[in-house]
Amino acid sequence: MYLVNAKHYSFIKMGWVAATPWLGGVTGSIIGGWISDKIFLKRRKPLMLVTTLTTAIMMVVLINVPADVSILGTCLFMTGFLLNLGYAGFTAYPMGLTTGTTFPVAISVVNTGGNLGGFFSPMIAGALLDAFSYTAVFGFFGLCAILAFIVVLTLDEPL
Repeated sequence: MYLVNAKHYSFIKMGWVAATPWLGGVTGSIIGGWISDKIFLKRRKPLMLVTTLTTAIMMVVLINVPADVSILGTCLFMTGFLLNLGYAGFTAYPMGLTTGTTFPVAISVVNTGGNLGGFFSPMIAGALLDAFSYTAVFGFFGLCAILAFIVVLTLDEPL
């Protein structure tokens, strides 16, 4: 609805542009896993920090991006890319802290947090959109990313 209502896209343009974050996400996951393993020597925290900080920045960019299809598509691709650059770190991080028998519980806690975010985010975004504007929605998600950045800063990197 954002692309149709706020940016006045046709449904065809909306479909193509809406696919770009997922293309960026696939690319970011693959490259992020490689960088994490080869450059950061299997350390997960650096890309987790990059992901949370750049996601907050991209929320500000998305608030101000013009309606041009190529510019918006590029911004959404980069948002998906940056969001997923460190995604593998969030799922692999518990492996360094747990044993083979406790890992399933640890990863289920991580997945529960992600699922709760996926469950509540659309409702919160809808409430913000009803009361305010798309700027408030992207601002809220940017603040959530900054909070995630602060939380990741407090984590100890497992050996």
